[in-house]
Order: sequence, then structure tokens, then C-alpha cells
Amino acid sequence: MPAPRPHALEVRFPGGTGALLDGRLDLPLEDPRAWVVMAHCFTCNKHYLALSRIAHHWVRAGLAVLRFDFTGTGESRGRFSEATFSTYVADLQAAAEHLRRHYAPPTALFGHSLGGAAALAAAPSIPEVGAVLTLAAPSSPAQLLDHFRHVLPRIEAEGEARVEIGGRSWRLTRAFVDDLHRHDLRAALRKWAGALALFHGPQDRVVPVEHAERLLGWAPAARALVLLEGADHLLTERADAELVAAMGKGWILRYAPPA
Repeated sequence: MPAPRPHALEVRFPGGTGALLDGRLDLPLEDPRAWVVMAHCFTCNKHYLALSRIAHHWVRAGLAVLRFDFTGTGESRGRFSEATFSTYVADLQAAAEHLRRHYAPPTALFGHSLGGAAALAAAPSIPEVGAVLTLAAPSSPAQLLDHFRHVLPRIEAEGEARVEIGGRSWRLTRAFVDDLHRHDLRAALRKWAGALALFHGPQDRVVPVEHAERLLGWAPAARALVLLEGADHLLTERADAELVAAMGKGWILRYAPPA
């Protein structure tokens, strides 16, 4: 008879815009040693390979992991063009509230790239969170615009423009651009006293490693920066994801066990 395996539940809850968000809650066989909410990168989704690999590692280690799609991405409802960084933060808060109401409060957040910035911005508003872990996160949400400067004049003049990301066309609006500039992660970290672990590749060309170094300087006393030598921004190599999973698990179990 095969050994029992961890199981996954489909979950849905209203997000920051009121649109229904689609999530996956992976549960270990035993009582969870911690509860983690994961936030994916810009235009990615909850099934992105690196996040899936990390989540599966953590569930086998006894952690419960909730992954979900931000408004307008993946299998979540709502329009991508109506989402902003503020709604991403609100989506994370909604995911935390869903866990709190139906299962247990989240004790840790994990975010990739812009999802990492959203996790940092959301952490002060989720009191049970003892640790935040980020992968290739920018020190400012507006860093995303470094990759779209060629369309910023059109967005300013016409209110929107389309950009190509990963072979798909996405609509960026003036509201999205303006909202990115409203968020200050340094101020958010001043309001939060938890433990912060930063994972970043020194050769990352999408979000340079200087952003991680800047975040480290703003972080609370319990902080760590892990340099993933040779890793790309999307963490495509299995060995890199496994390293993040193994070290991240230790960080979560030390700083974010259930109350």
C-alpha cells in the first residue's frame, strides 16, 4: 500500500477589488508546523515552477502553504488592467484573512519579485506574521517601471499602453503606474518587527542585487541575505529552488511557528 501523501484544497475568496481569487492550499499530513502565504511575481501565477517546487518541499517538511493568483492573473477573476500594487497588497491581506477565518492565522509570507515587495508592504497589517521571505524582490515597487520606460510617455499621454511579457500582451494603465510610486517599503519595514530573509541572485538582471542590499539595511534586527550564485531572476534551476526551500524552511520554523 502506498504511503499517504499531503493533500491540496482549492480555495476561493474575494480579493482587493472584490473579484474572486483562486488559490491552492497544500496541507501536510500532520498538524502544520507553520502556515505560509505565497505571492507570485508580476504576470506569473500560483503554478509557476519555482514556487511550486518550494511549496512542495515545505509541505513535505510539515508546513501548510497557500498559493493564490493575484487579481486578473492565472485563474482569478477580475481584470488585470484594474489591478494595482495596492490591490496586490490587499489580495495578500485577503488571503491571510481567509486562512485566519477558516484554518489558522498565517505565520509567514513568501513573495517572488513584485510579490515579494507586496509581502513586505502587507506584513505590518498581518499581526500573526513572524517572518517574511522574499526572492529577487525590489526595494521599491516602482523599480518595475525600469523595464517599461519605452511606453511610459504613451501611458502618460493616452492613459494606457500594451507591453509584451512572456509572449503575452498586458495592458498597463496610468493608475497602475501612479500607484507604484505611492508605496515606501522602507516605511513599511519600520512598522514591522518580524524576521526577514532575502534570497537574491548576484547576476539577476531583472532586479539587481543592490535592491536586496538596500532592503537588508532597512530590515529589523533578525535579518539575512542569501546570495544565490548563478541563479536567474525566475529561479528556473531546480537546485536553486531547493536551496531556497531548505534554507527558507529553517528560517520559518525558527521565527514563525504557530502561536
